[in-house]
Amino acid sequence: DLISESNNWDEISKFKGKKLDIFGIDYNGPCKSKYMYGGATLSGQYLNSARKIPINLWVNGKHKTISTDKIATNKKLVTAQEIDVKLRRYLQEEYNIYGHNNTGKGKEYGYKSKFYSGFNNGKVLFHLNNEKSFSYD
Repeated sequence: DLISESNNWDEISKFKGKKLDIFGIDYNGPCKSKYMYGGATLSGQYLNSARKIPINLWVNGKHKTISTDKIATNKKLVTAQEIDVKLRRYLQEEYNIYGHNNTGKGKEYGYKSKFYSGFNNGKVLFHLNNEKSFSYD
């Protein structure tokens, strides 16, 4: 069974009876339950080639350049969750934000955080095409 949680059921209702693409990563919850963090888009809504998602990254107040081929999607509509998962995967590989990636990358930032990395917190800010934005820590 797949159970969805949302604060906006009007938005979810447009998916009723339609085929979906679901993008997410699983994690374990209490009571031996499996959970997924992700998002859904209508199935079959693809581009002919992948669209690169531009990312601006600041680490300890310094701007870092991310190659534009690191985060991309072939979907016409992309969810924030898909971008978030791909961004976190990149940050773990390159900056060891969750610790223990065994690559040696990110070691210049230290190991004193709760994640055994040099980072205790971060913020993701999304700028949408309609000039609105939202963020989370």
